[in-house]
Formats: sequence, C-alpha cells, structure tokens
Amino acid sequence: MLSAPWFSWSKNALSDLGYALRETAVTFNFGLAISGLTVAIYSVTSLIDRARFSAILLSATSFTLQLIAVFDEIYGQIHTAVSTVFFTLLLISTLIYALEKRSRLAGASFIIGLSAWLLYWMKAYKAGVATPEMISSSAAALWIIKSAIDDVIQGK
Repeated sequence: MLSAPWFSWSKNALSDLGYALRETAVTFNFGLAISGLTVAIYSVTSLIDRARFSAILLSATSFTLQLIAVFDEIYGQIHTAVSTVFFTLLLISTLIYALEKRSRLAGASFIIGLSAWLLYWMKAYKAGVATPEMISSSAAALWIIKSAIDDVIQGK
C-alpha cells in the first residue's frame, strides 16, 4: 500500500493492488500465493493432527487465496467469485476451528469477521470493500498464527 498512492480505503478492494496492469501487482499477488502456500503446508502438516476438520477447510481456504493471485481483477467475474469463496471459506474455517478446539480467540475472530461483512453490506459505515476484507482476514490470521505458535511451543 505504501507503493500505491492511488489506493483508497474508501474506494478500493485489497485486490486492486494485484490488478495486472498496476505496479504493485507482482508483489501483491506473489504475497497472496506464498501466504496461501504457507497456510496450506501448515494445515496439512501440523494442524491436521489437532483439528482435522479445521485443517481440511483451512487448506481449501488457502487454495482459494492462491486463486485470487492467479485470477486477479483483470479476470472480472472470475476474480469476484474466487474472492467471495475465499472470504466465505475463511469465515467457515474460523467458526469450525472455534467449535472444534473450543477456541475463544477463533470465536471472537469469527464474530469480528462476520460483523465487518454484515455492517459493510448494511452500509453501516462508509468504506470500500478493502475494510471488511482487512478486518476479517486480520481477525482470522490471529487464531491461525496463535495455533502455529502453540505448535512450535509444544514442539510439533
């Protein structure tokens, strides 16, 4: 975002940073692809042993994150569909982890993420779609990172 002075929280989606004709596209889309790969590897190598259903869903979620990088905004409706599937799966993965592990953090992350989207759709605040995207993905990242750190602490 620092290299994109044109980016506006009130007008843009985060994936505007990955639009193929923008100077930020390579960096942004590479970041999405690597993030998706990293979460997928974590899901199938570590999380799967402790939270099977969450790991399966999170693997699918991470794959759709990679698809956002592949089908950037230049692909129009395909990009919109992939992004919608990603954010839906992210919420579902978060909810399933909250239930499966009785995680208060994941429960709070789900409520925060869902609320960000509901308030956006209800036009309760004036902002671009980047705002609920950032809120919901950051909230989910909290439980994913904590889960990974817990694995490291426990020596897994």
